[in-house]
Amino acid sequence: MVTIRERLTELILGKEKARLEAATRKLYEAYMEGPYLMTPDVLLAQLREIDSALLQDFINSMGYDLVGSVGYNTLEGSEGERLRAVDECRRLFRYDVISQWIVWLWTNFGFGENIAISPVDEDAQEPWNEFWKADRNQPILADDSLQFMSEDILVDGEKFLLFFISTLDGKATLREVDTKEITEIITHPDDKDQVLFYHRSYNTTSGEFKELYYPDWLAVCSGALDEEYITSSGEVVPLVEKVLPRGAIRADQMRENTTVLCLHIAHNRKGGDRGWPLMSAGAPWSRAHKKFREDRAAVAAAVAMFVRKVKVQGGSRAVEAMRAKMQSALSAANSLETNPPAVAGSTFFENQSAELSNLNLGTSAGDAKTDGEALLLMAGLGGGVYPHWMGAGDAYRLATASSMESPMYRQFSRYQKFWAAQFRKMVRIVLWAQEEYNGANYKTYDAEISTDKLLQTDLAQLVSGVTGAVGALLTDKVPEETAKKILATSWNLILQTLGVVDAKELTTDEAFGVGSSTQAQTGPSEQGHKERQAQEAFLEFRQRVMEAYRRVSRE
Repeated sequence: MVTIRERLTELILGKEKARLEAATRKLYEAYMEGPYLMTPDVLLAQLREIDSALLQDFINSMGYDLVGSVGYNTLEGSEGERLRAVDECRRLFRYDVISQWIVWLWTNFGFGENIAISPVDEDAQEPWNEFWKADRNQPILADDSLQFMSEDILVDGEKFLLFFISTLDGKATLREVDTKEITEIITHPDDKDQVLFYHRSYNTTSGEFKELYYPDWLAVCSGALDEEYITSSGEVVPLVEKVLPRGAIRADQMRENTTVLCLHIAHNRKGGDRGWPLMSAGAPWSRAHKKFREDRAAVAAAVAMFVRKVKVQGGSRAVEAMRAKMQSALSAANSLETNPPAVAGSTFFENQSAELSNLNLGTSAGDAKTDGEALLLMAGLGGGVYPHWMGAGDAYRLATASSMESPMYRQFSRYQKFWAAQFRKMVRIVLWAQEEYNGANYKTYDAEISTDKLLQTDLAQLVSGVTGAVGALLTDKVPEETAKKILATSWNLILQTLGVVDAKELTTDEAFGVGSSTQAQTGPSEQGHKERQAQEAFLEFRQRVMEAYRRVSRE
């Protein structure tokens, strides 16, 4: 029987309901037909004509990652999939607990909180500090903004940084471009690995549509854009004219006294030039876990809605009479509670016509816990994180959890090196600009990058332990020169393991006195003097080691 509520819904929202049902039916048919029905773009175009507002919710709820996969393995198809993954992972990072936590975890451990960048050439430190600390670059490089670079990379898969360089003094201003605005990466005609330009299509804040071509930083710094190209007919033409369409507007030629370079930071590449979101593979599992937990919360709320039942002998009139007598909140029509719940330990009186009993409040929580952890495992693996890093540690023994630490640290260490490589590129761009437009000359563009250590080590205890162990092995039978070389080599390996960049400089032969011993016999007083000198030298070395480690670990 049709209720009054259903009739009102049909009367007021009849057309919208029909459109909604048509969109659902269309998507369901595409889902059932599989990858041979239509491409994702065609399907999206048809669905937008029906109802565009709720399209994304339908896609997420029905597993659109399985719909319309024609051309998935082609370059064109994969780019469409990548853009869809970007939109989906942005949505997950905003609303999904697991995706948000995984991105934060990678940023906190892999990116770190304290980042120090020091050019190897001491003369380059001042111009680099000016670039890093300048007010014009604080929207991206400030202490409270820097971590957003990592979050953007993990959510979008890539980031495009623009360096606006003044040709008057070589100072660089840093800005960024959204990944969806870069529609094409232009490479050398004969070398797909040599990037030359980035094609940007976007709307300005005033609504004006623009298309610009940004030169790649390496193509500019290496002089590749000044090269010529020999066509198949033997004609020699400028390389830039060969790769750019006629009438193309280059961003580095728009403003007077300003050139522009683009640094493309791509993470999680999947067989192409573009970076993919970290959760692109784990997104379906993260959505499934989110929906599963929401359903479990709904089940728990529904079960807790009624805790007791009253069994009445008789028909609907008898039930209604009992309800009116109890006047409880069981009836949604009552706005006031005339019979509040009884106090604990009270007695309920019944006769043969009414029987009060408790409902079974079981929700199969044990099975739900197992099912939830299975989904959590898959979502976590999709983001490169084990479940006990996401709060499911009770399911793992200490030995099992400890064995999982090594691959996690390796993964975060690799992410640290990834960002160190990007910062070195930034240093090279800044120093190149100073040489090109400000008359500077540097010995090297290299830089030392230090960030938070993944593992904190008690260096004082390590120094004492290693010294004792090595000292016990070096007996009087070992020649003095050999003993010093063994000690220097041991410390070199230890410092390299700890991540000290200048380990070799700290453990040179001069630091350990290799080659300074004499073969002549010395008296007791002279021998004691040399021992005191050796002890003082070692204490000085130990202090240098601890200072170097503190610098690396950023304590």
